[in-house]
Amino acid sequence: MQCPLCHGTKNHFFYQNDIGKYALCENCELIFLTQANRLTLEREKERYLTHENNIEDVRYREYLEKTFLHIKDRVQTSMKGLDFGCGPTLSMSEVLKPQGFQIDAYDPLFFPRELKDKNVYDFVIMSESLEHFYHPDRELNLVDQLLKENGLLLIRTERHKGEEHFKTWYYHRDPTHVIFFNDETFRYVAKMKKWKLEFNSPNVVVFNKGS
Repeated sequence: MQCPLCHGTKNHFFYQNDIGKYALCENCELIFLTQANRLTLEREKERYLTHENNIEDVRYREYLEKTFLHIKDRVQTSMKGLDFGCGPTLSMSEVLKPQGFQIDAYDPLFFPRELKDKNVYDFVIMSESLEHFYHPDRELNLVDQLLKENGLLLIRTERHKGEEHFKTWYYHRDPTHVIFFNDETFRYVAKMKKWKLEFNSPNVVVFNKGS
């Protein structure tokens, strides 16, 4: 059994619930739901459609704006951004475009598009999408390709604090949440990609694709 991030084989099962079995990678400390317990794409899509992410909801708009604040003072309206894993709505782009920002949206289920060009984006936002990735290695490689030099990657996701914490944690109760990073997992990514890493809050990290 390989870790979906680092492909290490030193991992062990440590927890099981009504969703499935979870393993911890001893190399990068990623926790992941085993492949056999993942939802089908049809059920996964149905689950996403139940989320009440209404752009007309003032509180939801404020939530998105607060997420963007972590990089807002470091980007300019002339720069181009990508909302990576936006889900069934264009919420982030709809919030930011009136402020003058150029935001493309991508989601493999709801807004698929070819992402093959290199050095296209000045910043990429993954707001509550990382935890849904079946192949985080591929997704992060793709982002690396898409980002310009010194481009920013903002990730919002909850971070686990080890095996005992995970067992009583609410975050894995969503069956579409299949991978879980902690601080060391993000440090592993920074080292492998040679990206600069900032821990901006308990649930936000920012990478800089700087040399």
